[in-house]
Amino acid sequence: MLAGWNLQKALFARLDSALAVPVYDFAPPGAQCPYVSIGEETAVPFDDKATDGAETTVVVHTWSESRSRKETKELQAAVYAALHNFPLVVEGHETILCRWEYSDSFRDEDGKTQHGISRFRIILSPTA
Repeated sequence: MLAGWNLQKALFARLDSALAVPVYDFAPPGAQCPYVSIGEETAVPFDDKATDGAETTVVVHTWSESRSRKETKELQAAVYAALHNFPLVVEGHETILCRWEYSDSFRDEDGKTQHGISRFRIILSPTA
């Protein structure tokens, strides 16, 4: 059983409580930087004989209009601190793993926004 929306809610709750910037699923038009958005998700089976689990990757985006990458790097560090090895509370699931995989930062297509991405691998097993 996939966690889907329950995982999204758990990620939002954790990031919203741990970060000093707004957290969005989809940033509203005109959202003021800096902010964080929960982005793309992939899920593949992580099953054994006893349970049907899922291994999910989630991308967390950071957005800044600072000329330097300092704010982006600080936001990425805060996202890392909030999620890496954190025992997410996901309704109907046990979190086996929540681990940072990589981060990248670059100037966005608009030429003024610093955009950071951090990907996390999350392994969940349904609870009875």
